[in-house]
Amino acid sequence: PMDFKYFCNYRNLLRSFLKCDDIIMPKSKETLDIVIHIRLDDILGYHQDYSLMPFSFYKHAISNIKKHHGPLNDKKIVIIGRPIDDFQNKIFRDIHEYISKQTKNDNMKLQSGSITEDILAIMHSKILIASIGSFWFWPSFLSFTNDEIHVPIFGQNKVYHYRQICISYSFI
Repeated sequence: PMDFKYFCNYRNLLRSFLKCDDIIMPKSKETLDIVIHIRLDDILGYHQDYSLMPFSFYKHAISNIKKHHGPLNDKKIVIIGRPIDDFQNKIFRDIHEYISKQTKNDNMKLQSGSITEDILAIMHSKILIASIGSFWFWPSFLSFTNDEIHVPIFGQNKVYHYRQICISYSFI
């Protein structure tokens, strides 16, 4: 299972083996306030066990973040995803537009880069809004920057939110 509580005792050991601070996390990479991971490439018609998260999921996550951190209009926000066709690209842009309106942030970036670029973005974010799946888990777990994670509860559209301190878990 992708849950920090199962791996907390091994976090520093894994970090030391992988030397994330030197190899994966170059000092020049800027910290991002929020990264939003949109799972696209294998989800629509390609993977029968998953579906695209509804806009209400993002609305709920953004609302929780604004409640705890205040306005988001001046934050560095990056939305990452891998659309593989025109239909998915339209969804990606629609989600970008929707979140831009929710945050009142006109400087939000879309990123459809390599897997390495997406991993780096996740590792350098203070706050992560993650999609269904496990792609976000290891970069977030090994990150020295992630402090807050919003992920869906499987089978529900509510947001499971916790701080990545490996001790305190809370539902919001």
